[in-house]
Amino acid sequence: MKAIYILAIIIFIIFVLLVCPIVLSVKQKDDLAVYVRYIFVRIRLYPQKEKPEKQEKETKETKKKKEKEKPEEKKKPNVFKEKLDKDGLSEFLDNVKYAVNRVKKIPVFIKRHLIFSKLFINISVSDEDAATAAVNYGRACSVIYPAYSFFLSNFRCRKTSVNVIADFDKKESSAEADIKIKIKLIFIIIAAFKALFAGIDILKAFSKIKNLKNKEKQKEGVKQ
Repeated sequence: MKAIYILAIIIFIIFVLLVCPIVLSVKQKDDLAVYVRYIFVRIRLYPQKEKPEKQEKETKETKKKKEKEKPEEKKKPNVFKEKLDKDGLSEFLDNVKYAVNRVKKIPVFIKRHLIFSKLFINISVSDEDAATAAVNYGRACSVIYPAYSFFLSNFRCRKTSVNVIADFDKKESSAEADIKIKIKLIFIIIAAFKALFAGIDILKAFSKIKNLKNKEKQKEGVKQ
């Protein structure tokens, strides 16, 4: 009986692990932060933690010098904002188009089980020249809103809000995002097995073609 109870507990634990979702969180406001969470484990993908430097033995003199010369705390640069400022809104919109095209190639099986539990995006289009800002605003709307409708029609979305506004008072464009994507572990495993079997079938097909070509070459050699 004990063995049955132990087996039942193991099966229950495996079942719970398989149905628990893996959650990807992306937040962009003052800084860009990307996290992956599974049950109680949370891993920060970006920004990565800086490795602490090896601490050397400090003498009394070096300690006093460090106390006198306290370095000013430097703020970490916002990579997303730097890229937006450097490449401009046009490049950012091209990247959005590219990302949507890549997402379209995701297998249907994954699309059915991928859940956007949160999809909040706010884009403020600005420029020093009001006419340029108006043109960029029109282009942003033509890219962002179709991409948003694509996600709504192809994925299970719960809390969503996407806004593109033209702000003529500012000189630089900005973007804020709060995205949370969930998928259960069991569906990732099934998708991996499907990809594996598909790969095996392709290898078998190639091997058959290769064997047929070898047989044809052998027949030609016999005829000669």
